[in-house]
Amino acid sequence: MAVRPTANRWWLYQKARFPLCQHGLRMAVLSIAAVGYSRILRDGLPVPFVFDLARLAFLAFIALFLLALQRRIVDELYSLDWIKATPNAQVISQISRREFIVLAIAAGLIQLGFALVLGLPMLGLLLLLWGYLALYRRDFWATVWLKNHLWIALLLRALSVPLLILYGSAHDWLTAGATAPPGLIWLLLSSWGSGVILEIGQRIGSSWIAGTHTITDSALGRRQAVSAWLLAVWLVTVTTLLAAQQISFVAPVALMLLLLLTGSLLIVWQFLSRPHRLTAQRIEHLSQLWLLGSCIGIGVLPLWHG
Repeated sequence: MAVRPTANRWWLYQKARFPLCQHGLRMAVLSIAAVGYSRILRDGLPVPFVFDLARLAFLAFIALFLLALQRRIVDELYSLDWIKATPNAQVISQISRREFIVLAIAAGLIQLGFALVLGLPMLGLLLLLWGYLALYRRDFWATVWLKNHLWIALLLRALSVPLLILYGSAHDWLTAGATAPPGLIWLLLSSWGSGVILEIGQRIGSSWIAGTHTITDSALGRRQAVSAWLLAVWLVTVTTLLAAQQISFVAPVALMLLLLLTGSLLIVWQFLSRPHRLTAQRIEHLSQLWLLGSCIGIGVLPLWHG
């Protein structure tokens, strides 16, 4: 197999496995929401989007994007162990294990520099996230047990989202020498639920056989996966409303959630009545909207509304 130039290999890789625009947008929303919601909890509305808040949101964006990249690299290192059974195996195999590790270390050095500039407490929190990634890389040292308890494994994978939110919000409250605002717990729970929605949605979306329109049953089971997805949707709805209540911004958030709920029920009905590649992928795409929508509703819109 001919070896492509390095730049071309990385370009093909990001296009297939880590689209920069898609992940950049997601991390931008998460960082603004985390910093903004924390600031609103501490200072109340209105909160002008002043230079200090924009600076912290930008630093949070860099940190979260690099953490998301490192999580993807952890997944790819795992995939290299099972390369023949991995979707996009040819794309992944174009990048060597050493190249992935070098990129992860480079990202870590950048994160380390930013954390030291912001203060030692931020370094401690960064080490917590790196510890999670280390455990994640080794299946939390319980590979066999987790394979027999898929829902626990899914919850542990989804835990990366609230950890990102926690680290992003710390750019506001921890750098100010304060403790985490009590109401932040609702945003963390909402984001954890959104992470579960994402994990299940990805499994539903990938449950079709490539090159066909045939839907297969994943290890979770089709109806069981959809039921769990809907349960996660309702939990995110409740926790997001409670998060909005903490900042007196319930009405706009409730309207946004109503639209998402309506779309969710419609797409699930279509999927169950006619399992198809397109309807499965719609659930996967809507799963991403749940994360973005809930974060925008409680952490971004209030900054301008106030």
